[in-house]
Amino acid sequence: MKEVKDDRDLIYLCGLFDGEGYAGISKSMFPNSPYANFSPCISIEMTDFEPLVALQNYFGGRIYLTRHRKGKISSRRWRCKTSQIDWVANSLLKYVIIPRKRRVLECVVSCVKTRKYIGTHVPYEVMELRQQLYDECRLLNSYRESSSEDENFKVRKLQLTLEFEN
Repeated sequence: MKEVKDDRDLIYLCGLFDGEGYAGISKSMFPNSPYANFSPCISIEMTDFEPLVALQNYFGGRIYLTRHRKGKISSRRWRCKTSQIDWVANSLLKYVIIPRKRRVLECVVSCVKTRKYIGTHVPYEVMELRQQLYDECRLLNSYRESSSEDENFKVRKLQLTLEFEN
């Protein structure tokens, strides 16, 4: 990882994230258990390779090829989902200006802070917090509504939309 010497590089990368970036928390269930694993992630997908290399040189992470139509490479994705995600998210928070993306990064940072609890020995309060952060990220990232969404989810989505319009 690169030491911060000049904020111009970081400002450029934050602008890139504002325009093309994604941050969120994925959820997977443990087999035969009521417990879930929550994994924060930050990524940027685009067709231009050079900015992604700049991200990798600055923050670490990996670059993946993304195949779309008939197996042709149509874009590439830089992704950070490792131990340095806390540093990456906090670095991006310095200059990201889109309120929705700032809040998602804050959720990612909050989720990372609960990492000291792993596996099935996680306090109920921590699992509840992780679930709330996951739900908020889903809302902020505007996942499509499905018919299975309950009314509370739809109401909270509307509240968040109204907050960011003001």
